[in-house]
Amino acid sequence: MSNPPASQDGSLVNFMFYSQKEGFSDATTKTRYKILKLMAKNNVNLSDPEAVKLFIATRKEWSSGHQQIAIHAYSLYAKMLTLQWTPPFYDKNKTLPFVPTEKEIESLISGTSKKISTN
Repeated sequence: MSNPPASQDGSLVNFMFYSQKEGFSDATTKTRYKILKLMAKNNVNLSDPEAVKLFIATRKEWSSGHQQIAIHAYSLYAKMLTLQWTPPFYDKNKTLPFVPTEKEIESLISGTSKKISTN
């Protein structure tokens, strides 16, 4: 795979500064930068919102939650460059929380020391 064009690579660096100026945390900025960099490495033209939509839609290994993060990343990038784009909607998969069985709870309690045990 080829490297992204120099102008696109420069805009990714500018994106990091823009994201920080907009008040996003370092972790959010880094995550969004990595997603945009992945798009660039896959030869997605970041100046073309339709190409970005297609890339996000065809990433089968991404969950809908990860697709939402990618959309947020590109939305901020598009805002920075004043690109017009209508973000697609991905409904986040709702999963039930893990609820341990009674036997698992008893094993956990019995495996603790007297100092932190409930007995």
